[in-house]
Amino acid sequence: ITLGGLVMPESGETVEAIAVLSNQTIYPYTDLLLHDMGGSCAVTRETSAGLSCSSGAECMYVQRCDGLADGVIQGDASGTEWKTPALWGVGLVQTVNKDSTFLHDGRARTIEEAVLWHDGEAKASKEIFMNYSKAEREQLLTFIESL
Repeated sequence: ITLGGLVMPESGETVEAIAVLSNQTIYPYTDLLLHDMGGSCAVTRETSAGLSCSSGAECMYVQRCDGLADGVIQGDASGTEWKTPALWGVGLVQTVNKDSTFLHDGRARTIEEAVLWHDGEAKASKEIFMNYSKAEREQLLTFIESL
């Protein structure tokens, strides 16, 4: 991505960027696309104790999801899809906040755990990572942490 002049969406006016910062090439390490990351959701009727039911005051609809699915529809993203975030700067996340976590819901404590949670469209990539030798995995993680 090469950054040049900025366009103001309200007026369509082009505002010149600061000269020293203009025409810089950045490498965000993302495709900025939506990807299905696997998992599924199902709606059932249950009591507050988690018992199956079909009617009555205690019976409510509950959505249960597995894998990375959360069932939340946001914009064009279904409950199993996420936009690939930029990886640049990911290596500094835990420097800034040692309690930082990864993935959309914070379930991964490390970058390696985040990779291993992937499924759906990313399942083949996860399997490649899993088949790497320990040294190869460490090299890849070191690279990601350097971004």
